[in-house]
Amino acid sequence: MYFEYLIGKGNFQVNAVREVCHKAQPQYKSHTRRISYKVFDLDQFIDALGETSVTLDTEVLFSGNTVCEEEAAPLSAEEEIARAKARVNAGQKRKRPSSKSTLTVGNGEGRATREIELIWWPDLYSLTQHGKMALRMFIEKCEF
Repeated sequence: MYFEYLIGKGNFQVNAVREVCHKAQPQYKSHTRRISYKVFDLDQFIDALGETSVTLDTEVLFSGNTVCEEEAAPLSAEEEIARAKARVNAGQKRKRPSSKSTLTVGNGEGRATREIELIWWPDLYSLTQHGKMALRMFIEKCEF
């Protein structure tokens, strides 16, 4: 089971175990167990993901709704003019970043905290032996 491997690899500690009511769709149980793990160290979480094919980008630039590449080092004026002329001749528009999303882990303002929370419902489904995993994280968005 991937979730058990992730928990063991990251050495995460249980934060809360609760019996909760769930909106009973036909395949869900009406009462189920919810196990919550909170991670306050981003490096610990990234190390746990390191052996899998899952990657985590902690900062991503967007141009509208599409991901764009990071800006290269500043160019000289002559190089910028040459790039602009090449774009005009090629008919391309330069995609400038309009916002940046950053995964924030650590202390928040006042008593608020910013953590990664792994939530596991081991016996959520009534027809199968599968569970459900969810990740909660705080994504800060800055618009330019």
